[in-house]
Amino acid sequence: MPNHGIPTRCPCGGEIMQDVSPNPKYPSDFDTLPGSRYFTCKKYEDDGMHFRQPWAFGVEEEVKSLRREVNDMAEEIAQLKRLITSRP
Repeated sequence: MPNHGIPTRCPCGGEIMQDVSPNPKYPSDFDTLPGSRYFTCKKYEDDGMHFRQPWAFGVEEEVKSLRREVNDMAEEIAQLKRLITSRP
C-alpha cells in the first residue's frame, strides 16, 4: 500500500473497496456526512488496524503525484529535444 494516493491494499493485506458513508459520524464534519465516499479495507473494523481514507484525499494525492510525474517527463523530453537539435 502506498503512503499516499489511491490505496491498493490495507496494511492487514485486505482488499480496498470504495465505500459510501450511510450515516454521519460527526454532524459538523464534512468527511463523515451521509454519501461521503471512502477507500475502505473490506475487513474494516474501527480498531486502528485497518485502512479507511476519505475518497477525496486519496484522489487529490494521486493527482498531485501524477502531475509531478508528467512534469518530470516533460522536462526530460525538453532536454532530449535540446540535445538532438544542438548536434551539428
